[in-house]
Amino acid sequence: MSGFKFLSYNWGVRLIRYPSHLSKLDRSYLILLASLVVFVFLSISVYAYIFNGPWQMSVIIILAALFQIISSKDRKSLKRYIEKFRIGDDGENLFIEKLSVKLDDGYVYISKYPMNSGGDIDGILISKKGIIVLEIKNWRGKFAVYHRKIFKNFFHKLQRYSDAFEQVENNRTELERLIKGYKIRPWLGFGPRTNYNIKENPGVFVVNWDNIAEHVFSLKDILEPGEVENVVDILTSSTKIKPI
Repeated sequence: MSGFKFLSYNWGVRLIRYPSHLSKLDRSYLILLASLVVFVFLSISVYAYIFNGPWQMSVIIILAALFQIISSKDRKSLKRYIEKFRIGDDGENLFIEKLSVKLDDGYVYISKYPMNSGGDIDGILISKKGIIVLEIKNWRGKFAVYHRKIFKNFFHKLQRYSDAFEQVENNRTELERLIKGYKIRPWLGFGPRTNYNIKENPGVFVVNWDNIAEHVFSLKDILEPGEVENVVDILTSSTKIKPI
């Protein structure tokens, strides 16, 4: 990644080194993988049984078939869940690529930072401009923001859509417990396909991806280079896994 210094906690590293930090998406992948393994094992078992396999094979076939039947509904839900998060991950990757072009190595971007309470933070940007915790949304459609509630326009009717503001505020609160004495700014970044209208001030800075770098540049310098390194050290040393 060109531009800023980039640190990432991807799901493969979390799985190998610290399973309890797996996100919902990670667990979904694992469940689908287990289901696939069972399906393959079932196919092999049926094949072996046709060619006069032992009686134990019949028991395995029955158990595997029951598992497939019971988990079929959950697998469909997980596939939809994963597709939703895949769109989000694609958006985050696109955002990172765009941001890296505009920022130099004086900026450190931490992606998918795992929280002790579970889940992860989309992004943390650290520089002389301060600390910004980012929630990235790759949504499509028209949205309205009333205070800290987000509504989506479904066929000219507004419906409650997301608790993104609560999410980014919770992320800031957790980071403040780790990084004491530093101001942390919560930002909500919308993708280019998101048409949003802020009706009431949500108390969180809302910005389009394409303009984030310019807003960062407009901030006053509040951290020294040594403080930037200190914050990064605190964050990376506070998790039981290391970024890549």
